[in-house]
Amino acid sequence: MNFSARQWWVGFALDVVIKAALLYFSAVLISLGVILTGGIGPAIPFVLIAVSISGLYFLCLFFGERFVAWLGSADPERRHAFRPALVLIFTNVLFVVSFTVLVSATGNFYDNVILSMILTASNLPAILLVAAARGLAGRLKGLR
Repeated sequence: MNFSARQWWVGFALDVVIKAALLYFSAVLISLGVILTGGIGPAIPFVLIAVSISGLYFLCLFFGERFVAWLGSADPERRHAFRPALVLIFTNVLFVVSFTVLVSATGNFYDNVILSMILTASNLPAILLVAAARGLAGRLKGLR
């Protein structure tokens, strides 16, 4: 997952948009549309929460990348074909554990694990879209 700085920012922005939409539309559904009458004001806390959750995910992504690189340095003869998959697996496990621990201070552990898994599923589209765009751009450059 050797993204450029621009690709990391695009991935972060996509992740924030996906999470803000997920959080805001679930609040609209729960409030039966009453939140929509408040204008843009009620959406700001949801965007801030989305930025925080995305920041935690990208921190976990950094640690996942470093951990897999450390594993690779322990066995240099191993092939690196599955490195991006290992990074995503370790990152998502780390995110589920850390987010569950953060929000489980008041109890209700099982519900918080389910919430963490839903948020983990919302993490993947942004990273996979950036990786697909990067691969497509590389293929198009190769055709020239």
